[in-house]
Amino acid sequence: MFRIRTAALVCAGIIATSYANAENRAEFEKWLKQETASYQEYRDKRDKEFTGFLKQQWKEMQTFQGIVRDETPKPVKLPVAPPAPPKPPVVQVPPVEPPAPKPDIRPDIKPVEPPPIVKAPEPVAVPPSVVKVPPIKPVQPSADIKPAPVVSLPKGTPLNISFFGQSLRFTYDPKFKTRVGFAINAKVMSDHWSALSLADYEPLLKQINEQREPLQLNDWGYVLLVNQIAKGIYPGEQNEQLLFTWFMLTKAGYSARIAYEQNRVFLLLPARQQLFAAPYFTFDNVRYYALGFDGNKQKLGKVFTYDGQYPGASNALDMSMKKAINTGRKEKTREVSLKYNNQTYRVHIA
Repeated sequence: MFRIRTAALVCAGIIATSYANAENRAEFEKWLKQETASYQEYRDKRDKEFTGFLKQQWKEMQTFQGIVRDETPKPVKLPVAPPAPPKPPVVQVPPVEPPAPKPDIRPDIKPVEPPPIVKAPEPVAVPPSVVKVPPIKPVQPSADIKPAPVVSLPKGTPLNISFFGQSLRFTYDPKFKTRVGFAINAKVMSDHWSALSLADYEPLLKQINEQREPLQLNDWGYVLLVNQIAKGIYPGEQNEQLLFTWFMLTKAGYSARIAYEQNRVFLLLPARQQLFAAPYFTFDNVRYYALGFDGNKQKLGKVFTYDGQYPGASNALDMSMKKAINTGRKEKTREVSLKYNNQTYRVHIA
């Protein structure tokens, strides 16, 4: 009888616990749904406000030409210093003999003999000591740099890119494949931002951020990676590439802006360091440089741009490089031999 009552109590406890867990799970799912909807509403509201901002806040501006380094022509050959004037010859001065003592007129005092002249010893040539240099130990090659790991890929259109010798894989929302027309104006820019914001950009942004540390990217390396992805999504479409780069950098928290003329788009980015040979605009005493990715200097005249920031996007590029980009290379060494003082040395060079 006691066992039956105990079993009944245990079953009742399990049922009550399951009911409480189910009730808590339902409340949690309800809360999570509300929070997700609230975040989505905030994100949509933020993008919606920025879309409206882009429709009317463009203004024509004149760029400042990039700061250039000293362009004074430098000599082809290094100047040679004139020879030093010859040193005057050293004149050997003979030693002065002391005067002979005068004889004492007193007969009881004997004259004192002068002390003998002591000549300095002649310098003796000392043969140089032979210093034996121990053989140089070969340098141990460092460990191979490992390639960036393959991140987990969500569903989407697959994309394979080559980035500084690394083969990287990404997936992206096909809604990113939106185009702009030949003529560009404020409405086109606003509509394009709105179209990009409707794509599911967060999974792709997460994939890019996951590659940042293994690739050892600084801010400029991060920009190059985003633009390389843009080239894969929009092959041959430079305007779409720059607009995608602008959008993703803004979502990543960088203070990126865009400028346009009749049918061309320019990407504007601030930097903590002073950049040379890059045209720029100034907003609130901050320089926004027009940076390209084809190795050519950007040529801007009067263009249209806006003076404003997307909420939360305020970071300037830090161009300092503390680590080299991880290219996945394997270091190789070679042996170099040389002779010195009739002895052969072997050095391993990476």
